[in-house]
Amino acid sequence: MKSVLCTLIVIFFLHSNITAQVDWDNPKNLKILKKEELRANMRAFSFSLGVRCYYCHDDSKGRKLSEIDFSSDVKPTKQIARTMIKMSNSINKDFISEVRKIDENAISVACNTCHRGATEPKHITQILSEEYSNGGVEQSISRFDELREIYYARGTYDFSENTLNWFGYDLLGKEKYADAINIFQKNIELFPKSGNVYDSMGEAFMKNGDKNKAIEYYEKSLELNPQNKNAVDMLKKLREEN
Repeated sequence: MKSVLCTLIVIFFLHSNITAQVDWDNPKNLKILKKEELRANMRAFSFSLGVRCYYCHDDSKGRKLSEIDFSSDVKPTKQIARTMIKMSNSINKDFISEVRKIDENAISVACNTCHRGATEPKHITQILSEEYSNGGVEQSISRFDELREIYYARGTYDFSENTLNWFGYDLLGKEKYADAINIFQKNIELFPKSGNVYDSMGEAFMKNGDKNKAIEYYEKSLELNPQNKNAVDMLKKLREEN
């Protein structure tokens, strides 16, 4: 809660500062937005991507608002922003209108729809997979912890048990059994009262050839969730094989 409050305070002062120092009535080099749309859209960019003005605008002379060249097109991020505006407008006008009536209450696509406070709108499982490819399971877990520390309760990423569970099963499918076990262990540490995470760990040990460990985790899953039919079936199968 404290992190969210601090974020809101920073955004408030950021927007107040922008309002005080930017000449909204005399903008230059507008190519997509109209003058009356500018202020709301710039605030939306700042909030949705978690960035300041210099992320898109030329700050080669400094990052104070008085030093930024807002009319310059030198930064690639400004060109990307224009493209994203056109894309969003097209989705809202040409595609959403085909699936529902457009009115003041209609769903519309905006920056925050995908970005939710991150500059790159990647799904967290994609980030974990990239980290795994670059540095293995420990790097994935480290990155997960880092993102959770920064973004928890901000809606940017899904930090529920489903995320690590999905990633663990992705590793299982690739026969990376030891790494999947590490991921499921992390999930157990975060959600020790969830029968589902123990069920997943049981499956990982079963596929890794450790039937005794598999039985242990399936039993724990069933203890937490007596309605878990999968655990009942797996325990029966494992005990018959033992």
